[in-house]
Amino acid sequence: MRIITPALSRKIFLFFILPAAFALVSAKFEPSSVTAAGLEEPPAFVEFFDDGGEEYGADTAAVGLNKNAGNDELYTAETTPEVLLSNEGIDYERIVQIALSGSRDIKKINLNVKNSENALLIDEIAYKPNFSVSVDNDHNYNYSLSQKVADLVNLSVSKNDNTKLNSDGNVSYSLSLDLRRLDNSDLNLNRLSFNRDLLSYANARESFKLKVVRQFYDLIMAMEECKVLANSCTRWQEMLDYARSKYELGLANKIDYLNAEVNLANAQNSLLQQEQNIQTLKEQFFDLIGYEPAGSSTAENSLKYNITFEKMDTGEIERILANKDGKYVREDVEAERVALEMAHIRYLKAKKNAAPKLNLNISKTEYDNPAREEGFESSLTWRFNLGRQENAVSEWIEKNNYELKKISLDETQKGVLIEQRDALRRIEYLEKAYEIAAKSLRQAYENFEFSMISFQKGLISNIDLRDAQDKLTSAKRSVVSLIIQHKTACRKFYFAMGKDL
Repeated sequence: MRIITPALSRKIFLFFILPAAFALVSAKFEPSSVTAAGLEEPPAFVEFFDDGGEEYGADTAAVGLNKNAGNDELYTAETTPEVLLSNEGIDYERIVQIALSGSRDIKKINLNVKNSENALLIDEIAYKPNFSVSVDNDHNYNYSLSQKVADLVNLSVSKNDNTKLNSDGNVSYSLSLDLRRLDNSDLNLNRLSFNRDLLSYANARESFKLKVVRQFYDLIMAMEECKVLANSCTRWQEMLDYARSKYELGLANKIDYLNAEVNLANAQNSLLQQEQNIQTLKEQFFDLIGYEPAGSSTAENSLKYNITFEKMDTGEIERILANKDGKYVREDVEAERVALEMAHIRYLKAKKNAAPKLNLNISKTEYDNPAREEGFESSLTWRFNLGRQENAVSEWIEKNNYELKKISLDETQKGVLIEQRDALRRIEYLEKAYEIAAKSLRQAYENFEFSMISFQKGLISNIDLRDAQDKLTSAKRSVVSLIIQHKTACRKFYFAMGKDL
């Protein structure tokens, strides 16, 4: 004869009187309501029977759903899925500061624009006056001053003296120019090239910031997915404990118990995979922004964020689209405009060079010795090629390049317009999708609540409960994903419109 202990009597009370108790409870049961902060957790099984006893509470902690157990952060994320929260780690503002100062990408584009600036400086130095002095062993001194007036115009003055023969000095003046082209096309091209590089630098900087934004939110999504999976594991564990208790009391067959074990194992495996995925994403993200955690603490290896779903302000969208003050600029479009101007200058330059070459050289020499006459020389050279000229072919090439740049600018402008419209449509879609997903999540919570009660009353199988659990997990995942996607889409819209991120 088996002695009925207090613990066994509680189990008999719990499982044999269970259907009658649930029949009374179900009559009064109403689905949990949605608060302004988010969704309430489904009513817990132990809440119906918890008499506050110390031993009873300990026995049933693993069987029922305990709201107050576990990590507060996970609980907050579960009960209010519209709020994605992490209280430890580095926040977005700090991440941007780190990325713009220590990342390899920013260092590379900074060095590239500095090289462009130095290349322009070299070209501008060629237009500065150049002075030189030379002396030989026969006491001959030479002083020379030259100036590049235009691309193909050079002026120079030189003076020769001999300290032994005071009357053997002279001063020479010379001018050399190409009459086809009296302009600074080469210098202007170099300046425009630097201007284009500056615009490309600004665009590359904003593109990098957008890349940081995307990986930042990808990491947040992975962390929130881990929370969803952790909560799923908690629920599967509670279901397993309940199925085990029913099986041990002979109230259920072994199939439900084994199915619950399989479900928990699958959930735990998914959680382990997600945790490993998070570590990889963290390393990749920190490497991208150039951040090296000083230690292994959670605060140094995680992110800090507090994200809620907020519809984009219609007034802000209209102001950005209007852009009345021209505040928002797409640097890649402006760079294409500069490239078109450069192609036009190259075409005009090639067109001038295609004409027959006409060079003028003038030189004059004044002697200190009055017995010697002043020397004056001039020459005009006219050279042209017989047959097809190489410069004429170059003109055709540059003309075609000019037309190609027109097409390229038009393509870029149209592409930007499509990108902007797509970004706006994406925001509108995500805001509507979120409303649907939030409603679906509320329904998934109610479905899980009823399914949990029905399972405990023996009205449905473990498979039906698993389906409700999977739907709840999927609904939570959808809400979290849409929140993150909407934040990323807003930043993408700012980028598409030319607003600094």
